[in-house]
Amino acid sequence: MAFEVSKQDRILHVLNRLAFGPRPGDFEHVSAVGPEHYVQEQLHPQSIAVPGDLSEAVNQLPTLRMAPIALFIEYQRPINLARRDAKAEVGANPAAGNQAAIKDATKDLRIKQRVVMREAVEARMMRAIEGPRQLQEVMTAFWFNHFNIFAGKGLDLIWTGAFEETAIRPHTFGKFRTLLGATAHHPAMMFYLDNWQNTAPGSPGSKGKFEGINENYARELMELHTLGVNGGYSQADVIA
Repeated sequence: MAFEVSKQDRILHVLNRLAFGPRPGDFEHVSAVGPEHYVQEQLHPQSIAVPGDLSEAVNQLPTLRMAPIALFIEYQRPINLARRDAKAEVGANPAAGNQAAIKDATKDLRIKQRVVMREAVEARMMRAIEGPRQLQEVMTAFWFNHFNIFAGKGLDLIWTGAFEETAIRPHTFGKFRTLLGATAHHPAMMFYLDNWQNTAPGSPGSKGKFEGINENYARELMELHTLGVNGGYSQADVIA
């Protein structure tokens, strides 16, 4: 027996699948233009005008427009310098009091640093809640989860927003290979999965803290990002 879906249920189904659920006015819009037309709209987000107040609110978050190197200079380098100076003052003694003094020397700078992640979260929430390009936001969340990084790991605290803005968001409706390449080359991914630690034999880095190949990114690239578990790759592929 055929199951007939009501117009209302069909509209709700489309909004729940392509968007984060119906927002005020969405049901009426889809009812007016039809589900098929709404799908085509969402598949071409550049054709959907973004409200001026939303654009203005996002543009008022300056760290979203900063490149990774600029973010490092503005929000991480001062912490490194303050920590170095504090260590020089207290000397090499690892006593608890000295460690506390070093931590206190960077406290205000670390508080300032939190603005980067806060602005990234604010932008994501505003676009998802108020933005009309709902499918783009859903796909941004999907691909950001697929190419996961962790803001709690070192420099990714200041690079997570830039990773979404430049490596994920522009490629949500593009080719997978382009998206994969953008994530692979972004400093946030290189740092999160330790690819920056790779050193060639005889290179200056090999005489320092790291030596040889760090396989972490290569394994994640094949096991999680592309081929999957038991996808046919070998240890030789990881090393290559």
